[in-house]
Amino acid sequence: METKYREGIKAGIIGGSILGSGIILRFLADVADSWYDFPTGIGSFKCCVFIFMIIAAVITGAIAVYMVSRSLASLNDAIKVSAVAGTLAGLIAAFVRILTSVLSPWVSGTTYYDAVESQFIYSLGYSIEGASWNIVCCGPIILAGCVLLAILGGAIYAIAVLKLK
Repeated sequence: METKYREGIKAGIIGGSILGSGIILRFLADVADSWYDFPTGIGSFKCCVFIFMIIAAVITGAIAVYMVSRSLASLNDAIKVSAVAGTLAGLIAAFVRILTSVLSPWVSGTTYYDAVESQFIYSLGYSIEGASWNIVCCGPIILAGCVLLAILGGAIYAIAVLKLK
């Protein structure tokens, strides 16, 4: 494996960790909102975290290009390295999203059940549904979004700073 792709993988792990942290922050905000009825603060916070995650995905591509800037010959190389970083970051973020969707019914305080069995069945059913939905829909969207945003960030960095064509 070429060195530039190893650096792209490192950048993807960094970006995926940041994106995963953002998903966990949104999950914790959802849990807090389910237990305590916050009027509008949680929604604003989650919106800010979402914007932060978009910026982090763009920066992931720029970091990948920065890490291999000495060995890049063209804009095409920068886009490839950014795509590797964005793919890994997207996979990590999608995996964290699936995990939070599985955990959400178990920790949310939105429903009240008298019997432990009915709470268990409710949580188990919604965990399976949440994981399935995130595997089919949200996971691929997160992956595609991270790849596209990382490519955008890497291309912008390569053109603006490195002056690649």
